[in-house]
Amino acid sequence: MELSTKTPRIEVVDALRGFAVMAILLVHNLEHFIFPVYPENSPEWLTILDNGVFNAVFSLFAGKSYAIFALLFGFTFYIQSHNQKLKGKDFGYRFLWRMVLLVGFATLNAAF
Repeated sequence: MELSTKTPRIEVVDALRGFAVMAILLVHNLEHFIFPVYPENSPEWLTILDNGVFNAVFSLFAGKSYAIFALLFGFTFYIQSHNQKLKGKDFGYRFLWRMVLLVGFATLNAAF
């Protein structure tokens, strides 16, 4: 029986990635899924609360979540590339295939 030489997952990176995805979903909920027409007779306090929640979510999450996600994408790419280099394999074609898939997903997201 051979012992596996796999390196353990970095759980902090997984937790940060989960936080970033959750924050991106929260921002997208406000951006895309909110119905832009509000009732005409809504109380003033409700309008103030709506604006406050909208501004707080964007101030706390919008730019930061995209930046964290992009940083972790680069970090994960480095780890994968480095591990393949240690094995003596070329990571370029696999990375190209992942980019093709990402373009496909982005195109589907933009279409729908």
